[in-house]
Amino acid sequence: MTLNPRHAVGFLDNNQWVLVATADSNEAPRGFPWGDYVSCATNDPDGTQWVASGYSLQGGFGGRFVEPQYVRFAVGP
Repeated sequence: MTLNPRHAVGFLDNNQWVLVATADSNEAPRGFPWGDYVSCATNDPDGTQWVASGYSLQGGFGGRFVEPQYVRFAVGP
């Protein structure tokens, strides 16, 4: 079974973690184990809007196959 990296965002909702996949890679990096966390930050003063960045690999495992991800999401009522 082949496992490829997945970009995902997560948030705490009623004391339960919710994880949402935003992009699946179709390749895995070679050599070192993977699992990079790039960035996640609030995007408004009340803390309900967030932005996250990361990447997936599409079509190969080298740098030219990196596909950047930018995700904006909201949490809360």
